[in-house]
Amino acid sequence: MSFITRRQEDKRKLEMIKQLASADREAALDALSFIRAYGWLYDGTLVGVNLAGANLSGGDLSGADLRRAVLARADLRGADISEADLEGADFFGANLEGANLTMTNLQGVYLAAANLRGTGLTHADLRLVEGLVGAHLPDGQLYDGRYNLPGDHDPARLDVGDRPDAASMAAWYGVTLEQYLAGQAWAKEND
Repeated sequence: MSFITRRQEDKRKLEMIKQLASADREAALDALSFIRAYGWLYDGTLVGVNLAGANLSGGDLSGADLRRAVLARADLRGADISEADLEGADFFGANLEGANLTMTNLQGVYLAAANLRGTGLTHADLRLVEGLVGAHLPDGQLYDGRYNLPGDHDPARLDVGDRPDAASMAAWYGVTLEQYLAGQAWAKEND
């Protein structure tokens, strides 16, 4: 029977987290399998970890505890992230195209510039996130500001001032004035 010390286990966890953050898909998915097998995917080990740029496309992250984790620019195309806790995580510029996000906690998640095409996220889901500026929504459309998210408005105020006009906001979001106005009309109807 083999026994490992707490120090050895902690060292192994750090090695696996570093490998999980790899841009090499095979290495990252090998680490993910190891982390899942040891229960580290669920026990808080990955809370707040930096996985920026990781290639976890097609990976099984279902049920993961990734609260406050940084997955900026991560490749998560086709990943199963269902029933995961992502509260406060940073997915800036992440590619989530086709990812399964069913029953995932998205409270406070930062999704600016993310690709959400084909994720099936609903309006109710997207209203929970922190920011979406520059994101491509599940239908492929560029986010038009319709949810009036705090993570969008604070940076907008820095760029266009405290009382921006519709044209300035449309330009800031990178959409046409018509798209921005349609999004704001949707927001009023669905508030």
